[in-house]
Amino acid sequence: MRHRFKIAAGWLLAVMLLLCAVVPAAALDDKYTFDEFGMSLKLPKSYDVITRNSERGDEVFARLSLDYDDTMTAFNAANIYLQAYDPENTVRITLTVTSDDNSIGINNYSDLTAAQREDILNAYLSDERCTAAVEKKHGGNIYFDISLVTEEDGEPLYIDQCNTVINGLNINLTMQKKGDELFAEESKLLARTADTVSFDRITLKNTGPSFEWWRILLWVLVMVVISAVISLLYRQHTAVKKRQLEQRRQQRAARRAALMREAGEDSADAAQPQPPADPSEPPAPAFEQPTFDQTLGYRSDDEFRERAETDLDTYDINVRDRDPQSGVSYFEDEGDGIDDGTDYFDSYFRENQPPRSSAQRAAGTVGAYLKIAFTHLGYFFKNLAKVISQIFRGNKTKS
Repeated sequence: MRHRFKIAAGWLLAVMLLLCAVVPAAALDDKYTFDEFGMSLKLPKSYDVITRNSERGDEVFARLSLDYDDTMTAFNAANIYLQAYDPENTVRITLTVTSDDNSIGINNYSDLTAAQREDILNAYLSDERCTAAVEKKHGGNIYFDISLVTEEDGEPLYIDQCNTVINGLNINLTMQKKGDELFAEESKLLARTADTVSFDRITLKNTGPSFEWWRILLWVLVMVVISAVISLLYRQHTAVKKRQLEQRRQQRAARRAALMREAGEDSADAAQPQPPADPSEPPAPAFEQPTFDQTLGYRSDDEFRERAETDLDTYDINVRDRDPQSGVSYFEDEGDGIDDGTDYFDSYFRENQPPRSSAQRAAGTVGAYLKIAFTHLGYFFKNLAKVISQIFRGNKTKS
């Protein structure tokens, strides 16, 4: 029984706390609309409210000791559309709405950048009457909540103000109290009133990205264009290299066929009996390997490749063309489409080396390209040195 009583008491306490949290928020019951702006807001029922639509015989004027004509004249002169008074008639809430070139140019605080809104905030803070100013959001819209202290009839007048610009309208919700500072609950009521301000339609001037995002998108667009150009150039370069590679492959095939024919003719000649050598004839000069000095000099990479390929083809035919044990050619195509004499060694290393990771393969590729780059850089400096030396020799000859 006691256990059930504790459970019931716990639920009752929870409901009471929930009601305490909900009732103040739901206290703003009376809704006021302003058709000329497509705008509305809510205020507590306990407040006496005057709008431009209030009738002459409304008893609120008698309770507040206000003249109808004087009140409407003041409303029109100060662009006031609503005034609300608390039951003690010590706190007054005022709604003013104006429109000028400045507010139309701004259109909405949400259209401004953070730097522009900071300039507005600093302008408020520069006012000697301002004691505090901060940017906040009420009802999803950007406001500047400002606290001011001024004088009226020789007494201090404490003012809290929520300012915003929406649809080109400069809107100010102001709460003021003469003689005493505003209580925290009163300031919260003003903030909650600003939360209820709504519009039938809100038009933003900048529906696209802000200036900062446009700058980022512009850089992205530039990088995409540059990447596309590089890709096109690379594809063109690759196509040219592919054609050159195909031409070299055909030339090598033709040279290899010619070498094979010559090797066949030499074998046929060797099979025939040769006449004895004439002792009176001098022996043929022995082949001498050219020295480094004899071969020193610049050759382009194409010249080096051409010489290397010729030597490789000759070596293929005369020395390594067939395995004496199996009779299988070492240089059968391993699938890369180029019979260049390297497939045998590629397959050998693939079979006898441990598998490499993707990072190792990438590092090997980068290293190969770096080697090619440094090789071409060396060719460039060699050519440059030769050109400079020729220029100096030419100048000395002229002198």
